[in-house]
Amino acid sequence: KSSAHAEDWKQQLTAEQRHDLQQRLAHLEEENHVRMKYASEYSKQAAEYQQKEYERKVEHVKSTFKSLVADDKAPKPAMFLAVSGDSTPSESASSAHGGDQKLSQGKGADEKKATVDKSAPQAHAHAQSSAEDWKQQLTAEQRNDLQQRLAHLEEENHVQMKYASEYGKQAAEYQQKEYERKVEHVKSTFK
Repeated sequence: KSSAHAEDWKQQLTAEQRHDLQQRLAHLEEENHVRMKYASEYSKQAAEYQQKEYERKVEHVKSTFKSLVADDKAPKPAMFLAVSGDSTPSESASSAHGGDQKLSQGKGADEKKATVDKSAPQAHAHAQSSAEDWKQQLTAEQRNDLQQRLAHLEEENHVQMKYASEYGKQAAEYQQKEYERKVEHVKSTFK
């Protein structure tokens, strides 16, 4: 069968979904381009690994959008958050089995934040624990999933920092900011 026939599922997406798919794939491609620069400087094996990781992420994004067509339903906003390139292999399996539903738990988060009495004096430790209270609202499965995602990001950052440090302070600072952005993104999907 032709590749055009293999891509027919894209025509069944809404215009907004197609646009979102294109943006996500473009982001992955741009991210891969940067990572390939680091990896190719390191070794052929590192470059091959990075290319396979990129292809895995692209397939994950495509399979998520394909499932929208197969399920013939509109996507949940939380599903789109889980589609980003910040996913782990366990997330791919989780999303394929409806795991994205657990990310939609944050509906009342803004309401809960609004009820915090900001005029009361709080010790720094208490303020820190209050900032992390949202984690207590998660199920054990969700907390475990969050911990796994954050551990994956930390491990990935450790590898990327090795590459970035070879390119100097600016590259290392950029990688650290990128890591922090990804951590905040993952946390926001659970809040």
